[in-house]
Amino acid sequence: MGNHSNLSPPPKAIKRFTYSLTVPKMLELMIQALCPVSPQWVHSFVIEPYLEGCERVNRAWQGVDFHSLTRAPLFFKERIWEWLKGTLLLTPIVGGLFWLLWQTFGSPSKWSDPYCPEINQLPPVHVVEQPPLPVAQPIAAPPAPAAVPVVQPDPGGAQIEQFSFNEARESFVMKTNWKIKNSPHVIIAYKNCEKSKSTSRYSPGWAIQDFYEQEMVSGKFCHFKLIDPQHIEVIISEGNIHKTHKLDKPFPWIQQPTIGFKNFVLSNEKELSFYGIRPDNGELILMMAKKMGEEDIPGLGRVVKLRTGIHPSSWLYYSPINLIRSELWLDPQTGILRKLEADGALVDKLTIEFLRNDPLPAPAHP
Repeated sequence: MGNHSNLSPPPKAIKRFTYSLTVPKMLELMIQALCPVSPQWVHSFVIEPYLEGCERVNRAWQGVDFHSLTRAPLFFKERIWEWLKGTLLLTPIVGGLFWLLWQTFGSPSKWSDPYCPEINQLPPVHVVEQPPLPVAQPIAAPPAPAAVPVVQPDPGGAQIEQFSFNEARESFVMKTNWKIKNSPHVIIAYKNCEKSKSTSRYSPGWAIQDFYEQEMVSGKFCHFKLIDPQHIEVIISEGNIHKTHKLDKPFPWIQQPTIGFKNFVLSNEKELSFYGIRPDNGELILMMAKKMGEEDIPGLGRVVKLRTGIHPSSWLYYSPINLIRSELWLDPQTGILRKLEADGALVDKLTIEFLRNDPLPAPAHP
């Protein structure tokens, strides 16, 4: 965001922020004097593109990613790209149109302060209580057999394994912590980071039963549950989405690449077709993973390389510009993710790297 949280900008940056906040206010007063438009309209189409342009031009000029905690230096290609985007956003009228199209068809990182109305403009606050997490009934995911024993937690006999990852995009670096509780009857995976937390349940054969994720700040959540071998129930709080997907083909459902490819990695299969669900809109996507062989990578050791993408039978349903391609490197002994790289034409590159692995053979306690 524009205030950079707790980071202390240099004197030049303070001067730049003062200028970038004064000029937009003058523009807002001038536009409102000429046209009867709301302050939010002025902010969305004039002020915000200007502030975003200032941020990107300054990144290009400084050559440092000062929006990240690591303050990593930018490559020359990144600086040129930031300069072009910032210059376009600073162009009157054109910048507003470019910013609108970018948000419509892409997912740009926002570094300017959002629109904040005056106190007397704020609508009344309605507290909405989030529904509780439904109790999941353990159903075996395809291609597991239909007859599966009832999954019940067994804290006394569970083994705990903990590990962490660094998750990085262009605009942030974040640490995610995982805890796996593995008992004879159920496997529960907990994931926590500063943005969200999730809980997922797996059968002893590592077939996912349900997946629940909630944002830390907004409280928005999504819940995907396998209700029988051919149907997945989808509940998303934002937009009040509640629907059921039918799995037309006997492919497994994989929602978490960190642990979801264990069976595939440990098998002799070279390709895997699987289903995935988008957490933002609940869309069911048919995908494919291919083994690209084993590699020796410094710092990771011997790993199995996978490449994932949209299944060839689904290419006609998706625009090539919206496709996300991923490469994964996993431990050949455990199937746990060691590194992931994903990018697309309209999204920032995502990198996930393994940090540590702490097996704890003690009884599990939430």
